[in-house]
Amino acid sequence: MDPIFLQALEDLHTGREHQEIIDIIEALPKHAQTSELIGLLARAYCNLGAYEHALDLLLSVRDPEDFVWNFRVGFAYYHDRHPAEALPYFEQAYLYHPTTEIAAYIKQCHAAEFTNKTRAAIRATKDNPIHNASKRKEETSSLPAELPVLNDPLPMEAVTPPDPDSIIRYLPNDLAAVTAHIEKHFGKIAEILPSNSDRAIDIGLCICPPNEKNDHYTIVTLGMGALPMHIPEDRRTRIPARTELVMTLPADWEFDLSDHRWVWPLHWLLVTAYLPFDEDTWIDVGHSLSTSAENLPFDTSTRQSCILAVDLQDQPKTASMCPLPDGETVRFLQVLALYPEELAYKMQYGTRALLRQMSNTEPTICPYRLNTCTPDLLYPSVNPSPYLC
Repeated sequence: MDPIFLQALEDLHTGREHQEIIDIIEALPKHAQTSELIGLLARAYCNLGAYEHALDLLLSVRDPEDFVWNFRVGFAYYHDRHPAEALPYFEQAYLYHPTTEIAAYIKQCHAAEFTNKTRAAIRATKDNPIHNASKRKEETSSLPAELPVLNDPLPMEAVTPPDPDSIIRYLPNDLAAVTAHIEKHFGKIAEILPSNSDRAIDIGLCICPPNEKNDHYTIVTLGMGALPMHIPEDRRTRIPARTELVMTLPADWEFDLSDHRWVWPLHWLLVTAYLPFDEDTWIDVGHSLSTSAENLPFDTSTRQSCILAVDLQDQPKTASMCPLPDGETVRFLQVLALYPEELAYKMQYGTRALLRQMSNTEPTICPYRLNTCTPDLLYPSVNPSPYLC
């Protein structure tokens, strides 16, 4: 292929003249449209948002051992909202050239695959599902207002890492107010675990060990309230748009981050915290979500599979509201882990009825606690006569 011709196409790509690239290549005779040119044609279609057509072109000149081909196929699948299909192509491209750009795509694909299992569940389990169905998307990944540009990735040392200043965090005065509130009501913060997410908002987990007031660990999200949730207009006067979540764990809980048996409550606390921003929705008392439509357990160590947001348990009302310096408020909600039967009870009779049923159960997460909605507890057999055994 004439290098001058190829350089001319690259110059057009740099100038974002994608339609002109398409016109030039498609004007060539079919026998002159080499696999290299078809790859450039597919790249141009990607940059115009025609991902399905780009995939048709790329798959017509399969070259699974080529780095650029794998990256382009992964890019087209991902931005066509099919991260699960994109993942193997990004992974193959990463084997050839492990760049930070491709690693970020792989991480996003994994996150999308996991989070998608919870999206339908939270819609189905909200007490008051006011949400515009037309805004729902099939996949977790969301397109920016401007189409992403498909550039063939650079070697690892040439990739510029994301700008940390673009991450959404609390302003310094707000951060000081929220951390002071956490330490006043939940205990001294011994450690803040980072989420290691590449999302636009940074949410950490404050670990407050047992103390003279609390005989359990208290885990509090820090950063969720830096960004207001999307509250429906008819509820904005009643529901604070800024929220942090609280979870309690037994005093003997082990924080072994390499063992999922101990990690799953932390993981699901973060999933719940990020969901309003992934879904463009909100979390309120009574909202719940499941691991999947089948209510698969959080871990092999438990049968629990659902999260329920409630008001703070065993805390004064002052603990639930943190005033910020500018007059806004951050609300603190507690999350409980439920069995599938408890979620079904809540869906049928409401959150208050479930909490009454659970009134003798500690709000602290316990993988093997009593299931309060088993048939023998919901419908205890009553002896018709005190004289009958």
